[in-house]
Amino acid sequence: MKETDLKGSIYNRYKNPYCPIFRLGDIVSEAKEKFSEIAVEGGVIGIQINWDCDLNHIFHSCLPKYSFRRLDEKESNRTLYPGLNFRFARYSIVNGEQQRTLFKMYGIRFDVMVFGKAGKFSIIQLIIYIGSTLSYYALVSNP
Repeated sequence: MKETDLKGSIYNRYKNPYCPIFRLGDIVSEAKEKFSEIAVEGGVIGIQINWDCDLNHIFHSCLPKYSFRRLDEKESNRTLYPGLNFRFARYSIVNGEQQRTLFKMYGIRFDVMVFGKAGKFSIIQLIIYIGSTLSYYALVSNP
């Protein structure tokens, strides 16, 4: 990918599967949820980015694979508070009296989890590995 590819692209599983720019509605639909429901009650969406890289010069490939899923329990019969909500208070003084206003807020939280592995073939490491394996067998087979 080049910088010019990222300027006008938005993630799409089929057209742009490597683009790291997401729309909120696309993330929710990729997690197989309805945006109208998660916008009202809130929720937690997990974004998993998996990097499997081959760093050899000939086969160099290091592209991410994205997957999305809902992490919280959305059914109200299984949990006391479905979705994501939190409360906070705002204190103020009105006409010389202290007043407290309690807010219950709903939101969507994204947990980004990045996994990956990378490898590069090295002839020197291969020779060392073979040599150490042969020397181990030589020590074991000697009476």
